Amino acid sequence: MKTIVILSTLILFCSPGVCVAGSTFRCGPYVVSVGATKSEVLGKCGEPSSKEFLGEQTSGGFTSRTRERGIGDRSTSKTRGTYNERTFAVESWTYNCGPSEFSQTLTFQGQDLIEIQSIGYGYGQSDCIGRENRMNMIQQPAPAKNPQSSKTQQEGTSDEAKEEAPSLGSISLQGSPPGAKVYINGSYVSSIPCVLYEIEPGTHDIEVQNKGYKSHKQWVKVRPGEVATVIIDLERE
Repeated sequence: MKTIVILSTLILFCSPGVCVAGSTFRCGPYVVSVGATKSEVLGKCGEPSSKEFLGEQTSGGFTSRTRERGIGDRSTSKTRGTYNERTFAVESWTYNCGPSEFSQTLTFQGQDLIEIQSIGYGYGQSDCIGRENRMNMIQQPAPAKNPQSSKTQQEGTSDEAKEEAPSLGSISLQGSPPGAKVYINGSYVSSIPCVLYEIEPGTHDIEVQNKGYKSHKQWVKVRPGEVATVIIDLERE
């Protein structure tokens, strides 16, 4: 299992002026700050555009307690120490904020948010508008037809409705081990677990790979406006 020793090495992959570390970022009407928990971020922003398992970080230290010296005890030390160690999973969440704003990468140690980075302009529909706004956009009903309109107007309305209908779908990939690489149609896109947005409708070749495990391939059908959920648990070699 990979161990993350220094989290600041993540900054090495960012070019100057593109990747900027900060302590907050705005998600619709909410502000997300370093120190927030995963559940708080999900409550404000909803699911991220993608997730990536970075590894594990182990930290520890000595704790000591005072002891009483018994009769005949000539030791000079009055304390006994124990070494306690904890291991945290380190994970990054990326929120695509659209073409007019910088997207954000959030790094978590365990359940706690420890770093926020701006990583350049995003693409397509923004996922940084707040959880409620994102849900409202998904649940927004189609406009009602006017019964008094002419046949030509009805045809025009029908054409507009078709244009406004969702044309892309999404794929939610879950499974194990965390951090396994995900390929779509032969191209690397992310790591398990993740949610992939703006996927063209149709059948796609999904492959999951991880060192020490047998790779897995399967076909996934994506429908417009829907989320195809895929769970893949790799077998060890």
